[in-house]
Amino acid sequence: MAATKSRMSLAADAHGRMTRTVGSAGVLMGIVLAQAGVLAGCTPPRMATPADLAQVADEIPVTDRSRASGLFVNEAFTVGPYKVIRVHRGAISTESGGWHVGDIGSEKASHKGFYDFDLKAAAAMYKGQCGMAASEKATGYSGFVLSGSASGGLDCNCSGGGPGVTRLIVDLERNDGVLIERNGSTAPIVGVWSSEKGGGGGFLGRPFGYEIGGNLHLGAVDIMRTGRVWINRALDAGARAELACMFVGVLLYRPSDMQGP
Repeated sequence: MAATKSRMSLAADAHGRMTRTVGSAGVLMGIVLAQAGVLAGCTPPRMATPADLAQVADEIPVTDRSRASGLFVNEAFTVGPYKVIRVHRGAISTESGGWHVGDIGSEKASHKGFYDFDLKAAAAMYKGQCGMAASEKATGYSGFVLSGSASGGLDCNCSGGGPGVTRLIVDLERNDGVLIERNGSTAPIVGVWSSEKGGGGGFLGRPFGYEIGGNLHLGAVDIMRTGRVWINRALDAGARAELACMFVGVLLYRPSDMQGP
């Protein structure tokens, strides 16, 4: 494998996977494009409606959502009948280290953070909490990156409307995960790589969103632009609200929070 000239610094790609920054303007522009949604007239494609959900789920738009980010930005938005009325983001902690012997060296870094939010449904208030983590290790010689590894994950839970919590875990490296319901039953989560215009392969090497499957296909979330969700209309009101809460947790994830200095 050919070595790549690099600053050996850490960054995050468009949907959370930690990657080496190689000083490429193309890589950095890709991150901005995916996060901002629309830049310089380029509009990222939206996720295709999963075939398993086309006839059984309601498509619910995400509205009133700002693309701005920052300490004093109001991040409240609406998902159909559900309203995100509060978002709080905690501090990001970073640990880094490494060793160097002459021209040979290795560097590693890990980042951890969290955020929480309140989701208002017709019959109850739901509390969402999400933890996020990412790490990377790179080995190099004389400024060239020879090898590296990376990982990242998102772990959200929602409570309200009854006892217990619903939990969603996504591996942002493998683009899969699991939903754990209050009663302990589980459903698989998979990345969706097809766009509504028929294209495949995702966007900048990442999926357009995620679908929660299993015996009953529960729903999906499109993470492109301002987002949108699908929820199986056979679910009762409480289950629909819990799923909306889980999808809000995914929509609020910001890859830039897991970016190295």
